[in-house]
Amino acid sequence: MKTCAIKTALFRANTLTKTLPITIEVYDSITQLDNYHWNQFLPQEKQFLNASYLQAIELHHNDLKPYYAMIYHDSDLMGIVYFQVIDIHNGLRINEKDEKDFKEKVSDLVKSGINKLSVRLLLCGNAFITGDYGFAFKSGLSDDVVVTALNQAMETVQDLVKPTTALIKDWHPDDIEAGRLLTDYDFKEVHMQANMVLDIWDEWKTFDDYLAALTSKYRKNAKRLIKKGIELERKVLSVEEVIEQNDQIYALFKNISDKANFNLTTPAYDYFLECKKNAPDLFQIMGYYHENKLIGFISYLLNGTHLETHFIGYEKEQNQQFALYTNVLYDQVKIGIEAGVKAIYFGRTALEIKSNLGAVGKDYHSFFWAKNPLFHRYGSLLFER
Repeated sequence: MKTCAIKTALFRANTLTKTLPITIEVYDSITQLDNYHWNQFLPQEKQFLNASYLQAIELHHNDLKPYYAMIYHDSDLMGIVYFQVIDIHNGLRINEKDEKDFKEKVSDLVKSGINKLSVRLLLCGNAFITGDYGFAFKSGLSDDVVVTALNQAMETVQDLVKPTTALIKDWHPDDIEAGRLLTDYDFKEVHMQANMVLDIWDEWKTFDDYLAALTSKYRKNAKRLIKKGIELERKVLSVEEVIEQNDQIYALFKNISDKANFNLTTPAYDYFLECKKNAPDLFQIMGYYHENKLIGFISYLLNGTHLETHFIGYEKEQNQQFALYTNVLYDQVKIGIEAGVKAIYFGRTALEIKSNLGAVGKDYHSFFWAKNPLFHRYGSLLFER
């Protein structure tokens, strides 16, 4: 499907008002696009917007519907925007403990009520990743032009899918002032849990340099935990090996994802395999073996100047025995240093463990809108919770 809307975008510059006619083309499949034109604006650090990766999501994911907007001015492509439409049902995890205190009972009651609501979310960005992977624009455009064009693309897709809520996800901290221009279009700023980021020092040429930079307490703890995982065999998996281990990879992933307090949506069974097949050079999976059995994995992407950790999975019994999760994180540090990246983005989970590695929380705020006036006014509090 392709829909075309001709918009006259209004831009504010001091007290003057100026207009710019733009054309927005919206597609419901990445296969309808020219991948070269879609990818041409992507900076190195936005490879999760690469058409090959997005095709992997589209091919094997029944819980969301993607839309792709291409914005033109005078026949020149000025920007691209990626959307996911998600119908949310039973996203909040109910406490399954037999004995619950009063606070837990109240929490479960609230969650049960929320889970009964029918919510259609129009998401600008990617539900699977922390970061601003919803749009890219031609360099040199002003903040006002970018934000206004982005809002016009949102409105075009809203007319198609009739969402109850919309979210422009994870605006980069360096660009947050530009993002706040969205409040002129009735969006509410949403504060979410920080993304844990480890900045790589120029002095760290090897993993041993990193360890030496830790304080004595954390260095001693790191060496103790790394020693626990010394028996593990590490292997970066090829496409063929992912095909062979696909069942186990997904089972390990579900071990972890099924315990999350909230799931906006869950990657499909073939997600990891399709990512590896469609973007073999971008998307990596490292497997952890013990006695020739895959007991854990980490997926990640060398995303320009930083390494982005993605989904993880492991056997819980072996996790304690081998300090598996912590060893996975240390391995990401090692891989990042050897690849020469400037930072490692660890995501929003396990904040304390990641802070022990030296990672620091960085705020990626989002912008929220709801059709219901009451939800629009107070919905940002729910997102933050």
